[in-house]
Amino acid sequence: MGTRTVVIETPRGSSEKFAFDPEHQAFMLSRVLPVGMVFPGCRVECRIVGALLARQQEKKKGTAPRAMIRNDRLIAIPVAAHDMDGVKSLEDLPASVLEELEQFFVNYHEREGTRVQVLQRASASRAEKLLAKHESS
Repeated sequence: MGTRTVVIETPRGSSEKFAFDPEHQAFMLSRVLPVGMVFPGCRVECRIVGALLARQQEKKKGTAPRAMIRNDRLIAIPVAAHDMDGVKSLEDLPASVLEELEQFFVNYHEREGTRVQVLQRASASRAEKLLAKHESS
């Protein structure tokens, strides 16, 4: 599998979450994260190693949570992370790392007033297919 350029929307250590606005071709402040929750942010060359297939409550600003919708999360490893050269699939990661990732999404959304349900973990090839489907739509 090849590599992908990934843009992480929020600066490292920042509590401000940004989202790309295609209409304006710019990143816009989406929300301020709860204390203690941060994302790393930059443009990174990565290889996709799997995905977390998930559903979450749809929520629009100022409205109550709505129905559950699919919102899968791809899991990628930076090419420059040479200490992780051997990680080609989710099976190559410690179970505790995958559990922490799942818990992060559950806890983050809970703090935002919505729910996330992780349905299953998916292989790298399935993650690539999900990405290709998304890119073609």
